[in-house]
Amino acid sequence: MKVTTERLPESRVQLNIEIDEDRLERSLDSAYKRIANKNRFPGFRPGKAPRAIVERAVGREGLIREALDKLVPDAYNEAIEAEDVDAIGQPELAIDQLEPVKFTAIVPVRPSVQLNDYRAIRIEKEAVDVTPEAVDEQLELLRRRHATYTPVDREIKWDDMLIADVFGEADGDQFLEDKDAEFPLREGQMLFIEGLAEGFVGMKKGETKELTLAFPPDFRVERLQGKDAHFTLHVREVKEEDLPELDDEFAAMVNAEEFETFDALRSRIEADLRANLEQAAENTLRNAAVEKLVRKPPRSNTQNCS
Repeated sequence: MKVTTERLPESRVQLNIEIDEDRLERSLDSAYKRIANKNRFPGFRPGKAPRAIVERAVGREGLIREALDKLVPDAYNEAIEAEDVDAIGQPELAIDQLEPVKFTAIVPVRPSVQLNDYRAIRIEKEAVDVTPEAVDEQLELLRRRHATYTPVDREIKWDDMLIADVFGEADGDQFLEDKDAEFPLREGQMLFIEGLAEGFVGMKKGETKELTLAFPPDFRVERLQGKDAHFTLHVREVKEEDLPELDDEFAAMVNAEEFETFDALRSRIEADLRANLEQAAENTLRNAAVEKLVRKPPRSNTQNCS
């Protein structure tokens, strides 16, 4: 596991964490077993479906996202211990990349301050509001994690799952050679370079396309910066995403032991969001108080004598 840290304003630390391939593979195997145990796969008893069958049903991304539920918290806890980060609250986590898995954790830390006139400080805690839209967004993420994919014979659309060969070359440099790559096509999510994902839209199974795209001057791979690249795309399979209905059966699919109804699932999501926002508001309040203590000059004890 690779970890880098960066000090941020307002007594925070950012950890950039990358999971190594071996650890991800172990987590994927555990994730596959969890999915196999709580879902039904035709022709197999509960928990007995092979990993290839499960991965084909939920997609590579779905399997990774299932693994992240346990992998990310464990990796974060190891990182703050290894880097000796004195965390005093819950982190803000963001998944930056799925393969390899890279995520960012921003966590409040205990500041070193000299206490001044704390009695003069007045700060109000921010009001917390969990909107229906925020709950819907979390439900949509859950639906995506439990989606299945069916092969189709039509033009590619956004949200399809593709199996394709992708080759890239620039000035004789074969920088990309990815055969039988399986990936979801999400609108707004970049594939390696801006414009590559859009190139797949409208193609069909068995088709090959060539296109030229320009790397930006600040591209992350230095040797490719500012160059024109020639890509060859070949589509092997197109699968349509089938999202489960938001009903009691879906709630049981998420966790049958905890959620008997969809309303129970929605209430839990709302409660978890509220708890996270309350914690964030508490952290903001604490940090704001500390910042004011640091900025405010010490109270003078000097008295005038006449």
